[in-house]
Amino acid sequence: MKYPAGPDIEVKLDEHRNGKVMCAIALIENVNDETFKVERLIEYFNGHPDMDRAYGWGMKWIAGKK
Repeated sequence: MKYPAGPDIEVKLDEHRNGKVMCAIALIENVNDETFKVERLIEYFNGHPDMDRAYGWGMKWIAGKK
């Protein structure tokens, strides 16, 4: 992930966690409706609901299809 105001965010294939199927690689935050901040995370989760709880988004996850 390239971010002009900071270093590239790179995730290497050796940064895995066995048994975890989802990875949050970066957190993008609005700063005063003027710019944004990008933070490298590399946090692994068992799925969308676990990631949601970790970051406190409060979304309701239900099964669906495309």
